[in-house]
Amino acid sequence: MIHRIALRRWLWGVAAVSALGLSGCGGGTGSPSTVSGVVADGYLKGAVVFLDKNGNKTWDEGEPKATTGDGGVYTLTAVSSADVASYPIVVEVPVGAVDEERGAVEKPYVLSAPAGKPEFVSPITTLVQSQIETNPTMTAEQAENVVKTNLGITSTSVSLFDNFVQKKGASEEYARIQKVAEVVATAVGNNIEAIRVAAPSADLNAIIKVIVQEVVAQLPTITKEVETNSTFNATTIAAAAVPTTRLTSDATQLQQQIAQASTTATVSSFQDALAGEGFYWMEIFKEYDNSFYEYGVVKLGAQQNGSYALTESFFTYTGGSWVESTEESDDYTLTSAGWVLEDDSAAAGTLKFNTDGTATWTLTKSGRSEIIRVAKIDVAGKLVAPFVEPEGISVTPGTTFGPGAAVYKMTFTANQDEYSIWSGSTYSSPWAAASIDELIGIASSQERGIYVGRYLRAALAGTGTTGVLDFYQGPTKLQQSGSWTKKTIGSENVLILSIPVSMRLEAYGLDWLEPGEDMIFGVINGQLKQGEVRYANMPRTERGYNFSKTAMDTILQNFVPGNLTQAPKRLTKR
Repeated sequence: MIHRIALRRWLWGVAAVSALGLSGCGGGTGSPSTVSGVVADGYLKGAVVFLDKNGNKTWDEGEPKATTGDGGVYTLTAVSSADVASYPIVVEVPVGAVDEERGAVEKPYVLSAPAGKPEFVSPITTLVQSQIETNPTMTAEQAENVVKTNLGITSTSVSLFDNFVQKKGASEEYARIQKVAEVVATAVGNNIEAIRVAAPSADLNAIIKVIVQEVVAQLPTITKEVETNSTFNATTIAAAAVPTTRLTSDATQLQQQIAQASTTATVSSFQDALAGEGFYWMEIFKEYDNSFYEYGVVKLGAQQNGSYALTESFFTYTGGSWVESTEESDDYTLTSAGWVLEDDSAAAGTLKFNTDGTATWTLTKSGRSEIIRVAKIDVAGKLVAPFVEPEGISVTPGTTFGPGAAVYKMTFTANQDEYSIWSGSTYSSPWAAASIDELIGIASSQERGIYVGRYLRAALAGTGTTGVLDFYQGPTKLQQSGSWTKKTIGSENVLILSIPVSMRLEAYGLDWLEPGEDMIFGVINGQLKQGEVRYANMPRTERGYNFSKTAMDTILQNFVPGNLTQAPKRLTKR
């Protein structure tokens, strides 16, 4: 599996209209039709709904438009089924619109839903649409799965395109989704108002992108507050989780975020992106007490039997210059034959380009594979800083990319569940365990279980191979709970701990668990070790960007180093 190619370490009514209300006369896909749906935070009356044909989140002459009535119902007329399938629904919620549960809207906000999903538009479908805008290689279903994971929703029977207002009375999951939706809507409204004051010339579309990206980043915190607060108040939670000062206090940073959000990603061929001069990345790598700058490049190698080998070079910033270095990055991977120590570098597998523009990366030793999708952003004339500063990289202020420069956003989807443990992993515990069964016994019998995070213990309840996971911080039992499962793969046992998204926070030392992953314990060479399982068919979009050579040249020429620990010439990494 590629943890980084180029090898980055990453990272939605009323019953009558609960199905797509698309009707028309004539059978052609382009024939005039009507489409009906529902808009809700609570049901919203007096909101303006339109088909956003040019993607600017603002109604323009010629775009089909309607106003919601009682129950949040709307009907767009003179639309074609082809247009409904091609363009997102956008909703302007103005001051004076009425939320049938919360009252008159005091601050305007904007909602959206993906193309082909007009039935139910909400703050949650807005998060789904945001995933697609960030990486247009995703389908609506894939983007929904990403948001479900971020919300900690594991049930396949729960859909984010369902009418949660209608279903909340019979489902705790849908009741929780509506509460999160209220917080999201409040946060968006608060921050639109604040950013328009701080950056009055900023484009509305870019403003919304900046806000929604911040909301997505804070979903674990929002979910935690929704789950644990005995009295729910959307205004209070929104103000704490996504305060307006976070986005507006630094004017330069805000302008950079808006500039980045103003770019548009398009689906690209991975083969085209890799061809020629290669694919570059840059980051600060932190290992124990060391921090250092590193960049690398992946290039296509020789072709054999329809697949390509890859070559990869690494460079670290040492003594005021970039020095070529080597890297070891071994993980234990669980296969049907047991735990296998496997290098995940570019040279350890092959890449096959698919006819749809994606690629399949396969590791030679274990046979694990994943699908790689890439979205391209043309950045000629754009500021460099917004694309590198989130990774801790600084460049000369005002530096812009030159002609032909491009950056890429990548998404990886595993074709199988992947059980991985870093070769350097150790698990220290007052209770020694030489097997998974012994560990389960200890975690079940100890009053507060075993340590799983920073001052955090987990106790296993249940019998056999599955049960409930209760959490303790000191002597205090926390409100959240998870689940555990013992699973046998080949001859090896693993313990899987499903920890709620609301607990995957730095405060608990669990922020290393990414969406779509669960914690695992395994025994390797007689030693208990801690790792993670990444689940199949769950898209994971990398945190940062990759760069074309033209873009990378600009970054290197204008690189401004900070005061980091000097890097060794040989690296051993997780």
